[in-house]
Amino acid sequence: ITFAAKPLLPPITLVAGETYFFALVSSSTAITATSTASYSGTKSVSYQYGYDFAYPAPAPTATEAPTTLNYTVATSVSVGSQPFPGPSPSVSGLVDEHVAETDTQSVQTSTFTTDSWAAESLASGVESLSLYALVQQEPSSADLPVYTTVYATPQLLDQYPETGGATWTNSPAAAITYGFADGDSGTRTVAANGTYVDTESVLGTPATLTENADGSGSIIGPFFSGDFIASIAFSAPTNGQVTTTINYTPDAQNYYGYPPSQVIGEPVWYPVPPVFSTETDTVTANVSLPTGCTTTFGTTATQVQRSITTLDTVIGDIETTVMNGYEIGGIPVCLASTDVVNYAYDEQNNTPYLIYIGQLGTEVVTTTEVLSVQPGATSALPAAKSRSTLSTTPGTPSALPLAALENHVLASFVKARIVHEHAYVAGMRARPATSLKAKAVSGGAR
Repeated sequence: ITFAAKPLLPPITLVAGETYFFALVSSSTAITATSTASYSGTKSVSYQYGYDFAYPAPAPTATEAPTTLNYTVATSVSVGSQPFPGPSPSVSGLVDEHVAETDTQSVQTSTFTTDSWAAESLASGVESLSLYALVQQEPSSADLPVYTTVYATPQLLDQYPETGGATWTNSPAAAITYGFADGDSGTRTVAANGTYVDTESVLGTPATLTENADGSGSIIGPFFSGDFIASIAFSAPTNGQVTTTINYTPDAQNYYGYPPSQVIGEPVWYPVPPVFSTETDTVTANVSLPTGCTTTFGTTATQVQRSITTLDTVIGDIETTVMNGYEIGGIPVCLASTDVVNYAYDEQNNTPYLIYIGQLGTEVVTTTEVLSVQPGATSALPAAKSRSTLSTTPGTPSALPLAALENHVLASFVKARIVHEHAYVAGMRARPATSLKAKAVSGGAR
């Protein structure tokens, strides 16, 4: 049998030590390759509260708010065409990986997308996939319709061939911009150690949040509740203590009898010296697939785990995100993720206090999600090549990276933190003056 030569799309870069299989397939009908991979699964978000102000129990006909929300998730991954959000980096082969997700719950449905720009590089027989920027959008969001992250140093997402025991880390340094549905906007500059300076425009007035390397930080402006609080300062830990100082405006002092400042002391709630960002990425071979990962490709896979922990001494939380991607024969079959945000402060106006300062466990939000690849996507996910293979030629098959899903999921957790922060800064402007007070707790005592 003879046939005309054609270029391989996508092209194959041969790597020493790998085994390649090629199949010649004859069909009486045209074979159409898809460039979209579909995933589906479930998501659960649970809330735990470590304080109790003896609020009255709900009336007999009332229903308490749920502490766990469950969603069904449908996700697609494809090659996008959006422009890079900033000056294009000097790298060849940059590709927009587009993820669209629909979350359905009994009382709501939300749809949002993430475009993440990644590129491959080959050095000494090792193929690396790196992330340069991402944009997440939720047009129907009542909170945060869009935010953008451009990394100062590209994020290494995976290396091929995937060798068991391989490990690496990434710097969190980035420039982040976001816009809220009410017209507010913000920018955040994250340093290589994970600290940040965040400037938001709240109803046309700037508010600046600053986190410093020694654990100290501040929130300056706008005047909360109209004209009552000028700023809030958090000290670095000293002798096992952290001090929060609320500074009241002259109007609050002159007309309402507030003191110039209120000082709250608490035992330090985070490890000292503070570490603001850590990441460990690890490849493990021959791992059993987790519960909820349904696939016909097999029961054991290569696991690529991305584990990130962040500390925010201004908003008062420690967050740990673990994402486990599973591949069988180069096919990304499953992504299982867990995110836990553990708050030492409550600043969301759901207590009688402006700030409720305690220890970790004041509020814990846990999000778990499992996504499995759906039948019919195999033509876009050839097993003979790693998941990093991408084609920028429309209509050609692509091995769509599981890394695109990881970027998408991680971005949704970052979005939740930004929404939490903005709710605090913006919400305090409308808080009645009679409710403006702070409370500290020690060892669970009020």
